[in-house]
Amino acid sequence: MRLPAHASRPTTPGFTLIELLVVLIVMGISLVLVVPAIVPPARAPANDLQDIIDATRREAIRRAESLTLSIESDGRWLVEQAAGADARLGEGAVSRPPAVALHVRITPLGACLPAEEAAATQALDPASCRILTMDAGR
Repeated sequence: MRLPAHASRPTTPGFTLIELLVVLIVMGISLVLVVPAIVPPARAPANDLQDIIDATRREAIRRAESLTLSIESDGRWLVEQAAGADARLGEGAVSRPPAVALHVRITPLGACLPAEEAAATQALDPASCRILTMDAGR
């Protein structure tokens, strides 16, 4: 005796395994796309030299003028106007001095160029003003 086709499968309500897997995959993809927008990126460890360079770069852009940043190997730093006005805008000392002195001119557009008295090879990326190879701390 044959049973009717509708009687061979139970009609209990529920989800199939395929439906559950599809929902989990869609949720996983959504999570991967949403989490980076919610969680802020981790900040790199504090670097006094990079913070000074970044602040000087922001100030040069804000003032729309070139600034000169000098960081000596003993940790003293000085920010001056580059246009020969001999105006000191800031000075101080870093807790972890660089291994070599750094003299850089920062343009009003935020580019970092070697200062006139500096050697042609600086340890900064000219476009982003990021420290590349200079020993940022001892």
